Amino acid sequence: MGIEGVFMFIFLAGLLTITSFILFLILKNKKGEHFQFSSRNLFLFYLYFMTFVSLITFTFGCGFLLKSGFAIAFGPDFVSSEFRSQTVPTVKEQPCTDLYAPGKDTSISDASRQQYIKDCEDERVRAKKELETRRRDFWKENLLNGLSLALIGGLVLLFHSLGMRAMIKDEDSHLIYRLFLIYNVVFFGVASIVTLSIAVYSTLRYFILSSEGYYGAMPGELLPYAIVFTPVWIYFIWSFWGNVKREG
Repeated sequence: MGIEGVFMFIFLAGLLTITSFILFLILKNKKGEHFQFSSRNLFLFYLYFMTFVSLITFTFGCGFLLKSGFAIAFGPDFVSSEFRSQTVPTVKEQPCTDLYAPGKDTSISDASRQQYIKDCEDERVRAKKELETRRRDFWKENLLNGLSLALIGGLVLLFHSLGMRAMIKDEDSHLIYRLFLIYNVVFFGVASIVTLSIAVYSTLRYFILSSEGYYGAMPGELLPYAIVFTPVWIYFIWSFWGNVKREG
């Protein structure tokens, strides 16, 4: 899961925010009250949405930082299946001389055949060098991604969460806050369960069983996100439970 995962989660955050807004209007209507589309209420929804988005950005940044650490500690092949061919070859590479053997195509002259073989071997050397460079720089890439996402997401999260807390004063804002808590519980709960279940299996399989013939996710692909998402999920459960006790 990379940068595309961040955008997918932000898209889901937008859907959840719209759903919570519709739910809020339904709850208000059932009470016989009408929602005031005041600048304050609309700004409060903006604050909740940006807090949610920046929290997702921050958690993904922390995940990238953990990926970088895992790549340093266990090697890039622990984090990405891209490098499995270097450690566990899946298909035996056919030599270039066999690909252009004299009996395969009689229309090719010997000079052309030798050139094809040379081009084939040069291409394979170039591809291996590129993979080695990518392997060497893999942890740095994740470190830079993590630092940028965590820094920007953390700063936006700080300012918007402070603004959000300052605006929780009336019943409407408390209701919006409760909706904010519950969709964070659901969102990070689902993300934690899915990433944890896959990460635990892939990690145990990586260390206990042979990797030959395995084409699934590598442990470090989802394990960092599981480690980050789970404490956030627990925090929101605790916050929502505290809200339940205060009401009860």
